[in-house]
Amino acid sequence: TTAQTGRTGKGHIGFRIWDGPDWGREFPDVVIKDLKLTEIIPQEVEDDPLEAVVLTTEEMTVLMDNRFPSVYEYQIGGKTVAGQRAQLRTVTLNGAEYYAANVQVTSRSDNTVEYSLDVLDATAFEPYPAQPEECGVLASLKIGFTAEALKLRMDVLEIAEQGDFLVRTIAFPGQYFGTVKNSGGYTEAQARMTTLTTAYGGISESSVLLSANPSGSWYGAYAVIHDDSFAVTMESNVIETTRKVLVETKTEGSDSYMALTNGAWTYRGPGNDDYWGTEELPWAVVALTGDCNGDQKVDWQDGAIRYREMAVRPLGSDEMKNYISYIFMNCMSGASMPFMRQLDTIKTMYNYYDGFGQMILEKGYNGEGHDDVLYDLVGHVNERAGGEEDFQYLLARAKDFNAKIGVHINVNEYTLDSFFLDDQYLYKPLQGGW
Repeated sequence: TTAQTGRTGKGHIGFRIWDGPDWGREFPDVVIKDLKLTEIIPQEVEDDPLEAVVLTTEEMTVLMDNRFPSVYEYQIGGKTVAGQRAQLRTVTLNGAEYYAANVQVTSRSDNTVEYSLDVLDATAFEPYPAQPEECGVLASLKIGFTAEALKLRMDVLEIAEQGDFLVRTIAFPGQYFGTVKNSGGYTEAQARMTTLTTAYGGISESSVLLSANPSGSWYGAYAVIHDDSFAVTMESNVIETTRKVLVETKTEGSDSYMALTNGAWTYRGPGNDDYWGTEELPWAVVALTGDCNGDQKVDWQDGAIRYREMAVRPLGSDEMKNYISYIFMNCMSGASMPFMRQLDTIKTMYNYYDGFGQMILEKGYNGEGHDDVLYDLVGHVNERAGGEEDFQYLLARAKDFNAKIGVHINVNEYTLDSFFLDDQYLYKPLQGGW
């Protein structure tokens, strides 16, 4: 099951298959047995009255929803861009959707607002609790928004976990930071998305036209939605790069809508919670723009320009132009590239390229080679390739030839020759992989 949707109780389920066309193979058959389905009819809950919190900059006015930390609409030059007009009531923690309660606006200024809320121990797959105050609280959140020019930034300021509950992932379903509509005869409203795939170097770009009356949702690494007046784009510190942003569409009668929101943030990764601690608190920035490239129209390129201006560059991205990159591979006990042969190759490439930088990925530096000995990150160097002494010598000497070496590790398979293997988490009897 997927990290975001896997669960054993009521709610969504899903499967992640490590195979398929991206790996040059057909999808395998999946058999599901003993499946029981129970229809749950959502309970209609009357919305609370809206008392918008107004944020202003020189370029725009933002109406924030007082009932939940969410944008109601933007007002720019006499035109509006919708956010989420409906009242939101849920927060997703660890892949499960829970009701929120005790939402309060705790402070505000001309261009800032802060909220507090409690996430109840009551899933959204049950009716909204008649007595929310009687439910337990899983976590309490503080969330702030700041408007500046044509941008709005959201920061989760505090996550206070209650009892033994640990927040691992967090998302705000339906928290639309921008919505465009296909209306008034304009037929070019669309979403333009770039998605990373599991294929090697896999990057795909796609467009979703509202004129096609789409219905569904799409994740991407980044995205732009636009109509004929404004383009909207987002940046955030969501870690999962293939699911950083979410585009949702729906059709009601003759109108189609397209909205932009975030994926799920990772707050606490798997592993030793006391040792690793938590990630950076979640944040997101939305930018709006009209025609900023002077071509007399608004399209995805205007949004892409604004995204480029605020995009967070990955660590080391500024160095990539100064290096060639390649891989040294040792696999299945073969030791086809011993560490000393690797060093000879580095020296040869140094001469061929007149000292130009080399960025090398070391695959198979530990255990018996590539993908072996999960968790044995140190202390189990590949003896057949030369052992620890040769490996340390390689790392030290590579610097003399303008070469940087990084290591490839396995994160989702177990092998019995690992020093740190703990098989209490494995299904018995053990079965072969690959």
